[in-house]
Amino acid sequence: PGILLTVLCSEDRKEEIMRIIFRETSTIGLRYYETKRKILKRQIKKINTEFGEVRVKFSLLGDEVLKTSPEYEDCRKIALKKDIPLTEIIKKIQRVSEQTSPNSSHNVKKPISQKGL
Repeated sequence: PGILLTVLCSEDRKEEIMRIIFRETSTIGLRYYETKRKILKRQIKKINTEFGEVRVKFSLLGDEVLKTSPEYEDCRKIALKKDIPLTEIIKKIQRVSEQTSPNSSHNVKKPISQKGL
């Protein structure tokens, strides 16, 4: 049976990781290649919600907000304190965060882009 093992590591650890794989598995050969990753710029801001201040991660491409994501731990604490399902808390805060600018300390509606419509 064939098994595919995928490992991501830094270049300076490549030889060490290959030695481990050769020692700890039955393989007699490895394929390896360099890969690159592009990540969005991120900002974490506190926003005001009906539950109080919550940290939200804004993912940006240039100045455009592409994604928002409420911080899990903040949502978990609210859910436990208020005895509300975590998924409900996340959804409500997500809706508020989508209408919030990461460049403001206040909740401000962001303009809707006409690109791609």
